[in-house]
Amino acid sequence: MNQCVISLKERELAEKEQLVLRLEKQYPADVGVLAAFLLNYVKLNPGEALYYGTNEPHAYIYGDCAEGMATSDNVVRAGLTPKHRDVKTLCSMLTYIQGFPEILQGTAVNPYVMRYIPPLDDFEVDHCILPEQSTAEFSSIPGPSIFMVVEGE
Repeated sequence: MNQCVISLKERELAEKEQLVLRLEKQYPADVGVLAAFLLNYVKLNPGEALYYGTNEPHAYIYGDCAEGMATSDNVVRAGLTPKHRDVKTLCSMLTYIQGFPEILQGTAVNPYVMRYIPPLDDFEVDHCILPEQSTAEFSSIPGPSIFMVVEGE
């Protein structure tokens, strides 16, 4: 791994190579760093979202993010973490389907709310950006709701 890092530092780097160096700095000698060369590297703009199906590997690298999971999902780790890793289980459950994930833009519910509906019935996400002195109403749903306020009073 160290030889790979030294080699990358000697020339102008591609985006994924820069990512590998960033991950190596954060997780020294972690073999999971090399997964950056095998997985899609997706940078989302504000207001965009991704959906990953069951048994599809993903990793959140940096920035602000909220992750919603279906009730049956399990978290199985293989790298880039100090937590327990279960590589054998991960390898047995992966779908091994290739392709770039669909970036979801959301649908306007009203002037302040965008709705993101993944292709499953477990949840949906409403993203509200409310200007000062404005109000928004959310219709009731048949089940639990979670509200997360990230700015304001």
